[in-house]
Amino acid sequence: TMTVMENGKSGMYIGIIVILIFISALMGFIIGIRSFTEENKFYRFSYIGTILNAIIWISIILIYIAYI
Repeated sequence: TMTVMENGKSGMYIGIIVILIFISALMGFIIGIRSFTEENKFYRFSYIGTILNAIIWISIILIYIAYI
């Protein structure tokens, strides 16, 4: 988002931060999906975390596609 506002001139550190957020959201999504295999657990936070990680991951992809 910041790189888009600066027309790609915001620096390498912002790009690295976005890549790290992208990777952590993907890992959180995978861990959230795997948490549904456990039995007799309270799934509310699993649903919330999985959905939020998916939203973050999809948002980064859509921002990237929109500005290519």
